[in-house]
Amino acid sequence: MSRAFQPPEGAAVREGRVAAILGWRAEDSDEVYRPLLQRDEWEVVVPELVFRDSGQGETR
Repeated sequence: MSRAFQPPEGAAVREGRVAAILGWRAEDSDEVYRPLLQRDEWEVVVPELVFRDSGQGETR
């Protein structure tokens, strides 16, 4: 997950699932980041998280 991700304040994860698995290649990345990459190809898991908060329903 992105390091910048923050769950909604006061919420807890109710459920989570894999929404997609994407194939990624070094050539898909910006040239600035390529020296940092450790592989030429990899998969990225895209999660779907459902949060619950103080009895106010669900937030996706």
